[in-house]
Amino acid sequence: MFMSKKISLYDRAKADLQSARLLLSQNGSDELLVDIAAYHVQQGIEKLVKFALTLSGVKYKQTHDMDILHEQLEGAGIKIFPWLCENIDTLNSYATKTRYGSDKVATTRKITQLLNLAEGLLPSLEPISTMEGSVSPNGL
Repeated sequence: MFMSKKISLYDRAKADLQSARLLLSQNGSDELLVDIAAYHVQQGIEKLVKFALTLSGVKYKQTHDMDILHEQLEGAGIKIFPWLCENIDTLNSYATKTRYGSDKVATTRKITQLLNLAEGLLPSLEPISTMEGSVSPNGL
């Protein structure tokens, strides 16, 4: 029987961000690839937020709405996403409009900006093993 390792939200977030970076490097002017990259950036950031909430012992809401997730971060006193509030509308539009081919909603510049911010968080959220085998973040 095949046994696979459990993939964490952190691993999935990192993969989404890497996918976005790869798509943008292929052809930054292809509208379809730009929208797909935007979707992956949104998904990566959403998963990082949910991972941070989980690490803080907060049961995150099953939603893609970044307003709701941002409220949960604030309620938990998690301050590692200072740029999130000013980008909520953009991220929410990426979550909905890029999935089904609405008008172009994403620009390469904005996606790259959000991607850089999210990738900057990876080292501080990277799970490290503790003696008891549990996982804790480096910087939370």
